[in-house]
Amino acid sequence: MAARLAELPARDLGLIGLACAAIVVMLAENLVVAPAVRRLRRLDADTGIAREQLHHNLTMLQLEESVSAEYGKVRDLIGAVDTEAGGIEQLKSELDELASRAGLSLRSMRHLAPSRTEFLVTYEIDISEFSGEMAGLLNFVHALDEAPGMLRTARLTVSAPDEGTVVHGSMLITKVMTMNAATAASPPEG
Repeated sequence: MAARLAELPARDLGLIGLACAAIVVMLAENLVVAPAVRRLRRLDADTGIAREQLHHNLTMLQLEESVSAEYGKVRDLIGAVDTEAGGIEQLKSELDELASRAGLSLRSMRHLAPSRTEFLVTYEIDISEFSGEMAGLLNFVHALDEAPGMLRTARLTVSAPDEGTVVHGSMLITKVMTMNAATAASPPEG
């Protein structure tokens, strides 16, 4: 074969050399360059995604600091309890105290099942019957609004006085509290 190549004119040998060089270049591109370019494009895309995630995480970190600062301001406004039963008893005694100071008689009070979120518990107390002067009722509702914590009147029904100025009615009172860290990790009761 080498003898046949030696007999070929220089022009043909040059063309064969160019053809071999083209084949080597195509093989190099398909076997070396193309995989390297694909890998670089994939790395570039991964870097872009990582850059976006970093930007998102830095933004969330800045928000976390401001949210933690705001939470620190209101954390003490929300009461904390160890158990749901303790929260119910605490709320009932707080309502009894506020009602006695306002001159309101709570005749029938029962708790409804507390509803839990990830870290908050909303307690509901149904006062199905109360009586007292209108001024006492207004003082009680005002005292609820002014009391520390998330104590609110969700529903209030008042009947017109039969005789004198004594009013009767019912109300639903809610309070949002947090569970202490040791009990917050436990599953909800029920």
